[in-house]
Amino acid sequence: MDDDEIVADMIDDSNERNEESSDEEIVNESNVSASEAFQALEVTRRWLEQQHADPNHLLLVTKWRDEASRIRSQSLKQTSLLSYCSQNK
Repeated sequence: MDDDEIVADMIDDSNERNEESSDEEIVNESNVSASEAFQALEVTRRWLEQQHADPNHLLLVTKWRDEASRIRSQSLKQTSLLSYCSQNK
């Protein structure tokens, strides 16, 4: 085998592995809950603080975390029957 054939074989092998891994990624995808998002963003925020990241980046991640917290708390609240009645009027 010459160099060109070796490179071609390696590229083919790499493409096959990428196709297999992308198929696995699609199968493993699922909806992320607000609680999972909140936890991930909290870890991200702490990591950014440790890295002394740009304050604008830290603020952006904090806003995303706060939004995930708001959505999480809304999903945990029990909805009253009166709220359903007022929506139907």
